[in-house]
Amino acid sequence: MTPEKRESAFIHLVIPRAEELFPLRRVWEENFPGEKGRFDGEFSFAFPSWGEAEAFLRSLPAELRGRATVGRGKTLEEELILRCVERGVTVAVAESCTGGRVSARITSVPGSSRVFLGGVVAYSNEAKRDLLGVSHQLLSDRGAVSREVVLAMAEGVRRTMGADVSVAVSGIAGPEGGSPEKPVGTVWFALDTGGRKEAERFLLQGSRWEIQDGASSQALWMLLEGVSG
Repeated sequence: MTPEKRESAFIHLVIPRAEELFPLRRVWEENFPGEKGRFDGEFSFAFPSWGEAEAFLRSLPAELRGRATVGRGKTLEEELILRCVERGVTVAVAESCTGGRVSARITSVPGSSRVFLGGVVAYSNEAKRDLLGVSHQLLSDRGAVSREVVLAMAEGVRRTMGADVSVAVSGIAGPEGGSPEKPVGTVWFALDTGGRKEAERFLLQGSRWEIQDGASSQALWMLLEGVSG
């Protein structure tokens, strides 16, 4: 198929449960025999045209299709900046376990300064409290890796930076620090648009680096969804 005149397209998926990888692999092999995809909990692939990307998306099982992001850039961060510029939306990021990775990926894109107001790496509980306004009581009662705390982080960074949309991430990247209730790989994400606030928990697999990398991708995906409305 001849590439379209606009830009190439990509599809990005983050799969939190291993059993969901199998239908994705089957669909991939049926549509792209001989091509190799990445099936380790995070899936990204660039297509030469919108048509091919959309055809693959339509072939996905519904439960996977709902998690897909299709964009014009080659990466999530490129597509995020494109949409922010088009919609006149500013964004900010609060990070814990990713240690600044989300902000670094955003600022790697030329022109990101037009829409990215800033990021806060609040690694300790004290930083979450002092820089993002997360209450000591909330941190004590719920723990840093929790729905309530990550929502407070997202609200705090959005207000502090004066951004339209924010995302926050807090988790356990390992190899130590896990528990039966919150094993290594547990990561909470939160989105705050002012009027819309939501949080989601993922259990990511792999090494410390892989968990941090997957978490940064999921944070970008959530931010992109928030910007897209």
